[in-house]
Amino acid sequence: MEGFEKRLLNGYYILWQNVDALEISLEKGDEFKEKVGEIQFNLMAEQLPLMKRLKDVIEQRVNGLNLMEKARIEGYNAWENDFSDDKILDRTKVLQKAHDDCMREMYAKSQPVGDYDEYVRQYQTGELTDDDERVYNRHYLSREEYEYILDKYVDAYGMKEKWSDYVDTVKEYFGDGVSKDKYIEAYVDEDGFRHSGYRGYEKLPNFKNVISDILANNADEDTEDISQKIYDAIMERIETCKNFYRFDREESGFHVSIGLGASPTCNKDVVKKYWKEHGVEIEIEDRDPNHFWEKDAYGDDYECDDEYCDNCEVIQ
Repeated sequence: MEGFEKRLLNGYYILWQNVDALEISLEKGDEFKEKVGEIQFNLMAEQLPLMKRLKDVIEQRVNGLNLMEKARIEGYNAWENDFSDDKILDRTKVLQKAHDDCMREMYAKSQPVGDYDEYVRQYQTGELTDDDERVYNRHYLSREEYEYILDKYVDAYGMKEKWSDYVDTVKEYFGDGVSKDKYIEAYVDEDGFRHSGYRGYEKLPNFKNVISDILANNADEDTEDISQKIYDAIMERIETCKNFYRFDREESGFHVSIGLGASPTCNKDVVKKYWKEHGVEIEIEDRDPNHFWEKDAYGDDYECDDEYCDNCEVIQ
C-alpha cells in the first residue's frame, strides 16, 4: 500500500470510531445529557449526521481503491499505525495538545481534584477498562466552569471563528460564482475504468436572477404569496451556504471530542453518589463564575476586595 492509501485508511478508521462513539453516547439520552449539558448534547446531535455523511463519502473512496483487501493481503493494521513525523509539528498535533491540556485543567479544577494523565496511564496499562465505573463520574465540574475552560482553549489555539467571516461569506453567496455540494455518482468511463463517487460542485445562479424567475413565474399570484416565495428562496440560499461552507469544523470538533471524552461530569449528585458508595462523604462548592479569569491569573486563593461586588458569594 502507498503512503496516501495508508493515511486515507487510517483516517477512515478514526472517523468510523468517532461516529460509533457518538452514536452510542447519544443513545444514552438523559444520562449523557446530564454529563455534558443540554446545549453540548444538542450540538453533538447536530454533528452526527454530518460525520456520518463524511464517513460514507470516505468509505466509498476506500472501497473504490480496494484498500480493505490490500490491507488484509499485506497484513496492515490501520488501528496500530501512526504516519506522523514526530519532528514535524502539524495542526493535528497542535489540536491534540489542546485536547490534552484542556482535560488536564478540567480535572485539576474538578472536585475532588483528579489527575487526567494518571487516568490515561491506567487505561493504557489495563488497570482501568471500559467496564469499570466511568472516571468522569468521580469528579464534578460546574457547567459554567466547564464552558469557561473549553472556550479558553478554543480561543488560545485559534479555533474560534469570527462572525465577520460568516457574514461576508453569506453576502457573497447571493452573487456570482457560488456553488453547492453535489454528489457525483460512481461511474465507469469509456476505457472501462471505474471511478468512485465523490463530493462535487454545482454552480448556483446570481440571486437576483432567482428573484426575477419567481416574479416571472408567479405574475398571477398576489403580493403576499410572491413575498413568501422570495423569502423561502432567501432562506434556502442561506441554508445551502451553511451546508456548503464549514467554518466551524475545528471548534465544533473540539467541543465534541471534549464532551465525548472523560471530561468531569456536571452532575453533583452522580459524583456524591459514587464517593458515598465507596465510603467517602464529600462536600462540593462551585467557584464564582464572575471571577474565573482572576483566579486563572492570580491563583485559586484570589479574593475580590471590591466592597461593592455582589457576586463574590460562594454558590451553594
